[in-house]
Amino acid sequence: TIENPLSILELGIRYYYDKNLGRDMVLINDETKELDLTNTSSGLQSIIPLQTVIEYLIKDIYKQDIRVSVKEINAIERLSEIISANYKAAPGSDGVKPIPGSDIFYPYSKGWIFKSKKAMEEYFTIMGQFEDLQFTQLFLEEPELNIFPLAQRDLVYWLIHLIQTREEDSLFFTTHSPFILNALNNCLLGYLVKDTLEEEEKKELKSYKARINPEQVSVYEVTPGGTLRSIQSEQGTIAKHYFNRVTLEMTDEYYQMLEFLNTED
Repeated sequence: TIENPLSILELGIRYYYDKNLGRDMVLINDETKELDLTNTSSGLQSIIPLQTVIEYLIKDIYKQDIRVSVKEINAIERLSEIISANYKAAPGSDGVKPIPGSDIFYPYSKGWIFKSKKAMEEYFTIMGQFEDLQFTQLFLEEPELNIFPLAQRDLVYWLIHLIQTREEDSLFFTTHSPFILNALNNCLLGYLVKDTLEEEEKKELKSYKARINPEQVSVYEVTPGGTLRSIQSEQGTIAKHYFNRVTLEMTDEYYQMLEFLNTED
């Protein structure tokens, strides 16, 4: 909303939805200028929807009661009946009020009587795994599209930092960008040196808050034959990969021609 706009990476830009006009708006230059999202760069038109959806799936969705579909409700109710059979009191106990001081409990909403307080707690623990949101898995295909290299870096730092705010969440992405890989590599190395860096040096690193344990990360490239090959070193940082070879090939070709350049002309 205009009262609570969303900050977009480290770009000094904010986004909000104008409910009255039905338009997506972008605030720039310390909010001294305002543009319709459709009039902004292709990079912003890629980043803003991406960040808005991810913010919702990682943060906001857990702050509200999610209404599941009728199909899901029916499935959960059927599952509830099956699971509760292990925890209900014997048939014939229905409708009997718990004896004061006894270990028999029941949830008034369904009129069940449980074998014990422990049985009731176990039942709700199991059902909570099906009824409540447990975690978020993000799958992103080439998030670098249309995005300037420095913004790609900031996007990676933001994603790696955000995905670690909840222990159960995970992130999977594919990329054709060496900038994305370089940024991820900084996050991996940052974790390895976090205990030896001086405090002042830490503050100078843009990736410091995005550092991540290499043991929690897997990085692969797809070979021409279609198989997967790990490109991580023994320490877990990213080692040689396809983009390195392409860069070297182009650089070699440049230097091969450079010696024939007539500088006098």
